[in-house]
Amino acid sequence: MIRINLHIHSTCSDGTMSTEELVKLYATNNVNIVSLTDHDTIMGIYDFMRISEKLNIKAIAGIELSVDFSKQLSFTTSSNSFHMLAYDFDIDLMQNELNICFQKKNNIIYNLVNVMQHNGIPICIEDLPQKDEFYTKTDIANILVEKKLAKNVTDAFINIINKFPQEKTFKYIDKMAIDIIHKCSGKAFVAHPYDIFENNHKIRLSKENVEEFIEYLVDSGIDGIESNYQHFDSTQQNHLNSLATKFNLLTSYGTDFHAKCVNEKLFIEIDEVPEWLRRHV
Repeated sequence: MIRINLHIHSTCSDGTMSTEELVKLYATNNVNIVSLTDHDTIMGIYDFMRISEKLNIKAIAGIELSVDFSKQLSFTTSSNSFHMLAYDFDIDLMQNELNICFQKKNNIIYNLVNVMQHNGIPICIEDLPQKDEFYTKTDIANILVEKKLAKNVTDAFINIINKFPQEKTFKYIDKMAIDIIHKCSGKAFVAHPYDIFENNHKIRLSKENVEEFIEYLVDSGIDGIESNYQHFDSTQQNHLNSLATKFNLLTSYGTDFHAKCVNEKLFIEIDEVPEWLRRHV
């Protein structure tokens, strides 16, 4: 049996373990193939892959992108988004593409800070922390707390940040995300296809909606489906595998491991390595 997990998060996004801690945990549990898929960043990927190689684990380059729909489907609104996994890409090329998007994200934050400053809030761009990647509204909230302008982050959002006009946070559009992944020689997979998001809250789709969702993504050029996902039951997984067969899509295996609760599985056991990963083993 092969032990595999292609959906793992570290402290570089919203996981609770460092890249080194993760790899050592997976080595201890004799896992064969892993992919670090932090949200919108590959900051931890070099260490993750380096340590994996030392401990004889096959590591696949990965990332999980936050993506907007390019058009409204029968079950979506303008507030809906979904997650897209990218695998096996050129890491340096991907970092270059991410840097372009990071600047777009930062410009939105800079504009918001300037608006707040012009309206009497004692905050400026120089207050933002030193970062290699992108800023978020949470960075602004933390500054407001540090300056004792808000009691806590929640208070900062409700009573200060949300009262100012602001641009929508930059997200990738589905076709754009797929094109970036392909430009970097990677493969694009829709993450946990039964789940999309409404303002960061997860929504579980019906079987019929999932079929519409997958067909829409096939038209956009998606390569595969995260069909074998810890939080889906066997009926849902079988349905996704049948859609993969119908649309000639690749399949992946992930538990969405964050090390946040006791029922998270470390890995999935499979009989053989998927063909698209065989060159790595």
